[in-house]
Amino acid sequence: MTLKTTIKHIQADTAIISFAGNLTLGMGLGLADSQIQNLIDNGVCRMVFDMTTVPYIDSSGLGELVHTYGLTLQKAGCCGYAASMNG
Repeated sequence: MTLKTTIKHIQADTAIISFAGNLTLGMGLGLADSQIQNLIDNGVCRMVFDMTTVPYIDSSGLGELVHTYGLTLQKAGCCGYAASMNG
């Protein structure tokens, strides 16, 4: 399943990043990384990651989330994560 990323700005420094699909190594994750880096470069330091439609995360996907967490902390920001539990 190809990863799709949607970004919704809530405030100038806050965004909701919604992922749909597997958060795994590949083009989709690379594009998501570029989009997230662009947000940080433009002053977004508070992010909520909506992963309610992510069925699988590999080590690369987890690494991306941890890396982004570190970047937001450097900007005195924070990250939040939302996901559903199935069975």
